[in-house]
Amino acid sequence: MKNVLLPTDFSENALIAAKYATQLFDNEECKFYFLNVYTPSIVHSRFLAETKSKTLVSENESKLSKQGLQKALKEIKKLNFNKLHNYEAISSFDFLTQKIIETVESEKIDIIVSGTKGASGYKEVF
Repeated sequence: MKNVLLPTDFSENALIAAKYATQLFDNEECKFYFLNVYTPSIVHSRFLAETKSKTLVSENESKLSKQGLQKALKEIKKLNFNKLHNYEAISSFDFLTQKIIETVESEKIDIIVSGTKGASGYKEVF
């Protein structure tokens, strides 16, 4: 079985990359890991002193990440239903490169397929 990592920023390019990966491995048993990494924007310094504000920002980012992943999974399953394919969503508050390295090691990832225009900063990271 192949393990495929699909980092996503929920852009159209990320969806195209996921569709490409599912089609590329159409005849193989695969587990696709959709990964979204979020790092909340730094808010104005006066809000950083407020623990409740930091918590609310983090909770909102986490909620948006999880909702986006569920939508992406639903979309890819609708476009390409395949009994040989399984999917898992990973939402993480982390740095992108660190989480990718960690996921590659922990899930024994065979290949990473990513598509982005750089709107989320992926372009600068890679």
